[in-house]
Amino acid sequence: MTKAEKAQLLAGGRLKMADVVIEGLGTVTVRGLTRLEASQVRDRAETDARERFILAAGMVSPELTEAEAGEWMKVADADEIAKVSMKIGALSGLLEDSPRETFPSDGEQPGA
Repeated sequence: MTKAEKAQLLAGGRLKMADVVIEGLGTVTVRGLTRLEASQVRDRAETDARERFILAAGMVSPELTEAEAGEWMKVADADEIAKVSMKIGALSGLLEDSPRETFPSDGEQPGA
């Protein structure tokens, strides 16, 4: 197995992405949050503020600011927003049932 270089770690670009179909509108593309973004979700006290942040950070196409995410939340039904924010949460590993990779806790390499 090849060892990762520091430049590769810092370059980014490895976040999971997915399309979400919004009935009657079309498809949006979302991505998982970075570790820093995921930790910043907890910094927002109000549920609406957390959801605006998640939508703004995780929307790839179209991109949204937090203010625009708030505007969308005012006109969309709850299911529409939930579908998108839940997909972002799943891609980020933030949901309790999100699949996670299993790593040996002692640093042992699998198959070694």
